[in-house]
Formats: sequence, C-alpha cells, structure tokens
Amino acid sequence: MTAPECLGLNELGIKVDRLWRTEVPFPMWLIHLPDRVSPSLVQLLSEEEWERAQGFRTHMLRSRYIAAHAGLRLLIEFQFGLPASRQQFVRNAFGRPYLVERRDVRSSISYSGAYAIIGLSGEREIGVDLETVRPIEDVLELAEIHCTPSERLALRRALKMGRSFSNGFLRAWVRKEACVKALERGLSIPLESIHCGIGSKTTTVKFGESKISTGVVHVRDHTIVLSPSDLVIGWAQI
Repeated sequence: MTAPECLGLNELGIKVDRLWRTEVPFPMWLIHLPDRVSPSLVQLLSEEEWERAQGFRTHMLRSRYIAAHAGLRLLIEFQFGLPASRQQFVRNAFGRPYLVERRDVRSSISYSGAYAIIGLSGEREIGVDLETVRPIEDVLELAEIHCTPSERLALRRALKMGRSFSNGFLRAWVRKEACVKALERGLSIPLESIHCGIGSKTTTVKFGESKISTGVVHVRDHTIVLSPSDLVIGWAQI
C-alpha cells in the first residue's frame, strides 16, 4: 500500500508522488498544493508551525506550508511508524528541526511555486532543494555572488553553446542549498564556498572534513494540462 492510500492523504486533499530514482539514496516525495486545506491538516501542526503559517502573506503560501508540514508528519508516520499526533520537533542552534522522539530520523523540506519536496532518512544527514525551472532576470549577478569561479566559467561556456544560463545556475543552486541543509548549519555557510558544478550527475563534494554525495533530479508535472511545470530538485547526503 502506498503512503497516500495508507494515510488517507488523497482524502485530505494532498496529492503526493514518490520520486523513484535509483541514484537518490533516500526517499523523496513531491507534494502538490491542494485546492483547499483540510481542517484535519491544520490539526496536525504544532503551535509554532501554525504561527509560522499565519505569517505568510498569501493564501497560496499558507496552504503550501500547511500541506508540506502536515504531509511531513504523515510521511514520517508511514515510513517510521511514529503517529503524526505524537511528533514533536525542536531546532538546533542553526534552526534545523529535529524529531524529539526519533533523533535518528532526518528530514528536509523545500518549496517552489505550487510544490514542496520532502526528503526522509533514518541513517544519515540529508538535504533537498526545489526550484521551478524559469528564466531568472538577475541570474548573472546571482552567479557572481553564489557560484565558484569554475562554475561561473562553465556557465559562460554553456551560454556560448546556446544553452540556458538560468537552467545551469538553477542546477548549481539547488545542489548548493541541499548541501548546506545536509551540513545542518543553515545560512552560516556561504553558497560560493561549495563547488557543485552545473551538471546533473551525482558527484562528491568536499566541505571541511565532510564528504557530501549530491545530484539533481528533473521532474515534469503533466497534471497541469495548460502549463506543464518543469522542476529541478537538488539532493545531498553526508
């Protein structure tokens, strides 16, 4: 039985797809923004999560946050057997949440557009990051700030060959963000200090004494008939 069937996610209005990729060493789940947020989802949130949800300015952002964090709790119940209603999270010094009842469980969430991605692991530190593929107006400036000299050179070469500068930057960006999350030190790590490259293949990144396996997954959501969405997902595991 799949997670949506086992936990009644479909009845709660959450569309969840398990992303099966042989190169990714841990489960990843893609959550689609629900048309409406079920009160049952809201009841799964902690007081802190509910306050954070209320801080979003738009209905779409609030709904996405609620669906993602309620979905995370339900997926932890599905994969690790800990009831969603019993899960308590605390944050480390860098703001990374941990599950009190199962400190071995690692999770990571990212959002973009009408989607959220969730990664789960019961063994090692992980990170995921999600972006909707799109043109980025200030991509040249962002690359100068966040990319290594080698990555900037590769991006310029790709541009001369007629490839999208924005797409290459997004591949580097999601991998860097995923690596930072796996290192569990938040924004204290400058993205330009992590060299991931602009490709999609799985590679090993060294940061200090840590060796991080990281890669990129591309997904196209055909359920949106009028405007299919291309998504790029970065993953990392230490």
